[in-house]
Amino acid sequence: MPHPTPELSLLADGFRRVGPLPAALEARRLRERLALAASGATGATDAVKDGLATLGSWQNASAIAPLLPAGAFGRSPAGLRALRGVLRFLGTPPTAPEALDQVARGAPARVVGQVQKARWKLFSHIWSKGESSGHNVRLLVEEGHDFFLAVPCGPEVRVVLILASGGWLAGGPEIALDAGDQVEVLGLVDWLIEPGADLGLEARSSSRGPRGEPMVLALRAGPEMPLMVRKLVREDGREG
Repeated sequence: MPHPTPELSLLADGFRRVGPLPAALEARRLRERLALAASGATGATDAVKDGLATLGSWQNASAIAPLLPAGAFGRSPAGLRALRGVLRFLGTPPTAPEALDQVARGAPARVVGQVQKARWKLFSHIWSKGESSGHNVRLLVEEGHDFFLAVPCGPEVRVVLILASGGWLAGGPEIALDAGDQVEVLGLVDWLIEPGADLGLEARSSSRGPRGEPMVLALRAGPEMPLMVRKLVREDGREG
């Protein structure tokens, strides 16, 4: 199923993506493909069904569609297998903070924590989505920047670097992330040389690379798997 290709601008610490909102016919076809992929009659696993539930709404499904492999929406059995693979990724169960070090590089992890704003982001949102109009077409504009996630781990706090490029913020237009927000992040595990102290990392990593350089755990997108960020709602019904 073809999808409009968003206009993507890579930033020094993230991205800006502009694309048309999905048309009604395209949204209906997407719903049909996802429903088929998660159907028990087609042998879908619980992880696939959990992945569909992770999307939360058809609006979210439409928003993430341009980030997925083009073959995932083909009508062939291979396309259905590719789409199920994406849904299995989205259905990754929560990862215990104390087990993050045991997750293999390139494997998925899902964690919950509090957004920490780095010093390079002083004024604007860390992540935002909104609508604009151009040539009588409604456009979805999403801009995301790298940030640190403070993850409670027993009496300590584990800091994870979230790499925004290739990411997707769940929810409709007008949603935004700021420091202090509680979020859930699903991405692929990586280890990177820790950014300098001037980037605002409050809790330093104790891990070291082969040359003794400080390393930080990161979550990122992959070639065929997006990074997902979801803003959580508190028990009193308020976001964050």
